[in-house]
Amino acid sequence: MKRLTYISLILNVLIITLAVFLSYFLNVAAKVKSLLDRNFQKHYERQSQIFEGLPNIPGEIIFLGSDLIEEANWEELLSNPKIKNRGIAGDKTAGVLNRLPEVLAAKPAKIFLLLGYDDLTSGISQKEILNNYQKILEKIKKDSPKTQIYLHSLSPINYEWLGNRIKNEEIIVLNGQISQLAEKYRMTYIDLFPALVGKPETQELKPEYTNDGVHLNAQGYTRWKALLERYIKDE
Repeated sequence: MKRLTYISLILNVLIITLAVFLSYFLNVAAKVKSLLDRNFQKHYERQSQIFEGLPNIPGEIIFLGSDLIEEANWEELLSNPKIKNRGIAGDKTAGVLNRLPEVLAAKPAKIFLLLGYDDLTSGISQKEILNNYQKILEKIKKDSPKTQIYLHSLSPINYEWLGNRIKNEEIIVLNGQISQLAEKYRMTYIDLFPALVGKPETQELKPEYTNDGVHLNAQGYTRWKALLERYIKDE
């Protein structure tokens, strides 16, 4: 009897300890997420204000999206002074939709769009992502009907980013839907996935193109550039 009481006491202590640890962990995780969200919001606001203060020029070519767009110097990479970078790291389809008035103010000649990673990692459904995509495309067509729109596929990653929150299988499915949107709206679809993938059997980002499994290095952007040059020169 005493032995059972002793075992029960130990189990209760373990359960209480586990509950305290779990509560602490969840609290820390919530604080980290809150901090990241605040930092992104500040970055989003800063970049949006900077973009709004920049002058418009005739025949602008806009690169629009999140991390992979923001991190490249497209004007130099593609040797074209008309190119403007409108990428904001961490941005989502809803964020881009919100800042379209600034993007469309100059009635740009072309827009190269790449979006979806941060929607997926935030748990936003593919249905909502595609709904926002359609709103973006419809607004561009309405407010700047002469703008040519180029839709990128998402590139692969070479590990399960952020604790299984995004996988290449999800990216492949979303890419198929983006391709269908391009066909529906008669827009050019630029398929980054096969250009940047390593071994076809793994469907992962080629290691030579990245230093963290997700973002592109100089080699990765050079490979991407090769896909873009024909569309930039076609003016």
